[in-house]
Amino acid sequence: MVLMVGLAKADSEYRIPSKRNSISLTIPGGIHEVAKARDNWSPLPAIRGNGVNQDGSFFGRHESPAQRPTSIIEAKVILEPTGYIYNGLPIFKIPGNDYVGIVLYVGDTRAEKGVNFTNKNWQEVFKFGGNSSGYQGLNLFFRSVMYASPQERIPGQQIEPALTSRLLVGYIRSRAIYANVGKNGIRNGVTADIPIYLEPYGMKYTISTCTMTSPQNITVQMPKISKSSLDNAPVNRGLPEVYAGIFELKLNQCGAYTRNEKFLRNDISRVLITFTDATDPSNTGSYLKLTPDSMARGVGIRIYPVDGPFWQYQGWWVGLNSLKGLNYDANNRNVLQRFIVKYAKTGDITPGTVNATATFTFSYQ
Repeated sequence: MVLMVGLAKADSEYRIPSKRNSISLTIPGGIHEVAKARDNWSPLPAIRGNGVNQDGSFFGRHESPAQRPTSIIEAKVILEPTGYIYNGLPIFKIPGNDYVGIVLYVGDTRAEKGVNFTNKNWQEVFKFGGNSSGYQGLNLFFRSVMYASPQERIPGQQIEPALTSRLLVGYIRSRAIYANVGKNGIRNGVTADIPIYLEPYGMKYTISTCTMTSPQNITVQMPKISKSSLDNAPVNRGLPEVYAGIFELKLNQCGAYTRNEKFLRNDISRVLITFTDATDPSNTGSYLKLTPDSMARGVGIRIYPVDGPFWQYQGWWVGLNSLKGLNYDANNRNVLQRFIVKYAKTGDITPGTVNATATFTFSYQ
């Protein structure tokens, strides 16, 4: 005897069909414009893209009222995460783009919702039960997010491709759960996977930075001093100090410019600086350590701003602790900051040559 198992004809109606077989995500006008200071990425500049906003009728049913099931809308994203977060949601990579990614939002028509897609598996978006209309709406859109900054000045008002060809982002589907429907008990049905595509679009960067007009390498000629003068010097911040020189840093053309140096706009509100001890990059103390070719011992170098904000008399620390604001003139779009260099006694002094090297890094907010 041969037993055959088949599906009843009615089982084909347990699926919940969608009105579409694909979804396209687009940027209004096809261009995402970003105007920011180079390092000001909090909050990240983002633009809302278009997707689908069906008023209660994206997923439709064909069952009688007695058979309408509880349904689950599920979605998944197949893109790789960037590791960055925007408003609590992961930003996904656009292949071939190191600066721009997308955040996907999926919900019903009653609220704008986000799902924390943490892997490439199906994840529940929301549930809905039987209703009189037999339909359920969908709100699905994305945000284009610039999550990193090019370190070099980008001439403004130029359009670069953020995405050059249609990109498969992920899928959405509806899964039905039937309970107490005739003799077959609980039965499930699911739509075919509906692909979500991101259509090509461009980026118009207007990134504000500054141009350094001081020499790239600045040498401070420090005077010779006697051991006794440093031994007996006034103590500041726990160490005896003696004046050793002065230097200045100059920046201009702060803002965004075209390739032919035409000024466009300036989104910089602050210019900051961090300096690192080139001899010991892990140094986070209050003075620079001497280079290996220095003959002296028990001496360090401290740097103080000559003028500026309230912290000017505190001196500068090294490494991560040294981030400070500079004398930035937003109206004239330039920076002029002078610094004093001082010898500092750090231990028992051995006379000899004294050399120290600091690396400065600017950031723009």
